[in-house]
Amino acid sequence: MRCRAQRGGMKFLSSAALACTSAALAAQSPPIADYPYYAKVAEEQLSGEVPKAADLLQSGEYHQEFICVRTAEDGPLWKQNAYREAMREIAQRVAFYRRDLRVLGYPDGVVDQALAAYERTSLQRLSRRPSDIFDRPAEPTLETALNRFAARQRNAVPRVALGNDCGGTEILPLRVVIVRPLTAKAFLIPVFYSKVCEAKHIQVSDIQRCDGWFEVKDGERVKLDGEYVSLVRWPSGRTETSPRRLGPPGAIRFGDAT
Repeated sequence: MRCRAQRGGMKFLSSAALACTSAALAAQSPPIADYPYYAKVAEEQLSGEVPKAADLLQSGEYHQEFICVRTAEDGPLWKQNAYREAMREIAQRVAFYRRDLRVLGYPDGVVDQALAAYERTSLQRLSRRPSDIFDRPAEPTLETALNRFAARQRNAVPRVALGNDCGGTEILPLRVVIVRPLTAKAFLIPVFYSKVCEAKHIQVSDIQRCDGWFEVKDGERVKLDGEYVSLVRWPSGRTETSPRRLGPPGAIRFGDAT
C-alpha cells in the first residue's frame, strides 16, 4: 500500500491516510492494513443504490440503525476472524452514512471529516477488542458532530439520530448437504470478501491466499445469511464455483459431481 492519496477508488481518507497514520494499529492487528480495500468495496456495493431523501427521514430526522454482524457472533465468520468481521461492519456503516448524508445535503467536506474521525475511533477500538465497536460504538460522537453542523446551518440539513441496534432478526442455522460424493470438500466466502480479493488482485478461487473462505461439512449446521460464493473441490481434483444467496429456511446443498 502506497502512503499517498490516490485518485479514483481509494480517494477518501479512510482509503488512503489510515493505512499510513495507523501503522501502529496495523502492527497490532494486521487485518487493519486491509481496511482501504474494505472501504472501497463497501462503497462500490452501494454505488447503484441512491435512495430518495424523504425515504431516509423519520419525523424530519435521519435515522439509521443497523442489523449488524453481532447477530452472528456465534457463526463461522466471527469465530474465524472477529477482527475482519468487525472491520467489514465499520466499512459498510461508513459507506451507508456517506451515501445517505450526501443525499440529505450535507457538504462533502463535512461528511468526509466527520467520517474520518468515526473511522479512526472505530478502528482504534477494534484493534483492542473487536466487540468494542458494538459495546463502545463511535456513533454518539459522529451524531454530535453532525448535529452541531446542522444547528449552525439553522437546520437547513436534517438532524441525525444514529442508533447502534445490534439485535436484529435472529440468523437461523442452515444445514449443509453434500449430495455425493461425501468426500467432496465444500467452501464458502461472502461476496464482500471475494470483492476485496479482486481489489487486491488475488484470485478468488485461491482459498489459501483469498482471505474469507471457510469449509462447511455435510450435516453441519451453520448460521449464514446474505450473498456468498461457493467452491466445491471434487475427489477428481476438479473444482467449481458459483454464487449463492443464503438465508432461512432450509439447507445449503452442494449437488452431484458429474
